[in-house]
Amino acid sequence: MANILVFQLCNASQAAATFNRNQPSQQELAAQCKLVLELIPHLVQGMTAASNNPESVQAVRHLIDMSNALLQVNLWFNIISSQQKE
Repeated sequence: MANILVFQLCNASQAAATFNRNQPSQQELAAQCKLVLELIPHLVQGMTAASNNPESVQAVRHLIDMSNALLQVNLWFNIISSQQKE
């Protein structure tokens, strides 16, 4: 489900590219979408593995690592967005 929503959002952002007058922000959005699209399958895999085997340190660690990676993308995007507004 999350994959589908992220995919739809990224497609919508690409479709909006022709109407966006701020090309640097459009390029940044495209880069962020690509990163998120790459991370989501790993995050889902980590969630599945950790829920199937919650005692596995490796599975839980993978889930933590993928969650942190997704949070870093979000943090980086927020920093870039706030700098562009200044």
